[in-house]
Amino acid sequence: MGAPHPKDDIFTIEARVARADCPRPEKCFQCKHKRHPGKHLMICYPKKCVKKARKFFEFRPYLHSEVYTHKNAKAADIDVMNMLQMADPYYPIKTSTPGKILPISKAMNDPSAYLQLTDSILDQIKVYAQHKEWDGSEKFLEAHERYSARKLTKFVYEVSTDEHPISTELRWNEEEKQEITNGVLKECYEEIDPSSITIEFLNIHQGRGKDDPVKFMRFVDRSECKSARAGQILEATQFPGNRNGPFQERRIRLFTRHSKDIDKLKDAFRRWFDSSAKFNSAVSSFDEVDMGPFQVTQDSELDDDDETSY
Repeated sequence: MGAPHPKDDIFTIEARVARADCPRPEKCFQCKHKRHPGKHLMICYPKKCVKKARKFFEFRPYLHSEVYTHKNAKAADIDVMNMLQMADPYYPIKTSTPGKILPISKAMNDPSAYLQLTDSILDQIKVYAQHKEWDGSEKFLEAHERYSARKLTKFVYEVSTDEHPISTELRWNEEEKQEITNGVLKECYEEIDPSSITIEFLNIHQGRGKDDPVKFMRFVDRSECKSARAGQILEATQFPGNRNGPFQERRIRLFTRHSKDIDKLKDAFRRWFDSSAKFNSAVSSFDEVDMGPFQVTQDSELDDDDETSY
């Protein structure tokens, strides 16, 4: 599957201005400041664009799964984040105000400080750590050496929580990650360093969480476009077709810094997840669905050949 071609960029080429029911009146600026909220002018599209719109939205989770959140890319991301966190309290970032410095985590509050967070920041911190020791500087240098040698954090295992009742019980926050870490360690038959484990939550969707993003678009009928006079305001509606989805997939991933622990952690993670799912099954009202990998649809809701171009 390749990236969409510029000629398929329907969001600019096929855009129309029409009046339609607002898909999100509770968050719409126009609805909040109009005498008659709920219906106003907005960007709409010809109905022949429904299929291309679906492909566009389905390409989003594909990119997240195969590129942005790929297990190797996330492993490097985890290592970089860990190094920045180790250096955060100690590495000073100069600001535009004379004498004022900020930690790495606060650099975004000052434009001049933020601009210093370039691709070379880790190498700069390394030089700083070699000349000025701090509590944990040796650990940072060891982590930097591993990262430079491409000895990255290792992917262990992942589960899709939407197939199990535990999905309704998760809070999806940092406290939950710590609880999962503790649960996995309890299932291990050998002692493992807790700091070597990283739990990651993934929430991959098509742009509107569990909802169909096409339902938030408005479309103009072919007859409306053909009969419209110059200056006439078109009327658009929601596409009546329904798709069952799923439009969202949530996963829990486990990473470790030590290759020797992969098999032990994989078994422990499976045992923890199975026991958690069984524990929550009695109180959960979650309807199980088949969450296979996201794929581009091959349906024919409205093929390009169904209507002539206009």
